[in-house]
Amino acid sequence: MDVLPNGTEVVAHWEFVADTEHSWVTGQVLVRSDGVLLRRYGGSSSRDRRTTWEYHPWTPVPWWSGETDGTAALRALQAAGYDLTTPGPVPVYESTAGPFDGYPPRPSYL
Repeated sequence: MDVLPNGTEVVAHWEFVADTEHSWVTGQVLVRSDGVLLRRYGGSSSRDRRTTWEYHPWTPVPWWSGETDGTAALRALQAAGYDLTTPGPVPVYESTAGPFDGYPPRPSYL
């Protein structure tokens, strides 16, 4: 999937934690300037004091209302049950980053 097709731009990009019926999930969300919300699941894992981030491919979120304002998108996602924080070191066009020395910083939720 082309993350930013036809000259679209990133309006907002966050890491998330969200509850599901039986557990919780982590990943990233990205709001584009054309009103599309993309989501990819994944996150960080640490081993031997080194941390790697890995994500599945981006997919569109079908229930998204088409919001393109970053602040309004933040509020809408929080209202939908997403706890959001700043994204980790994986660029939107990549699926992995690392390993890096140390452990990931503790998230500071928005």
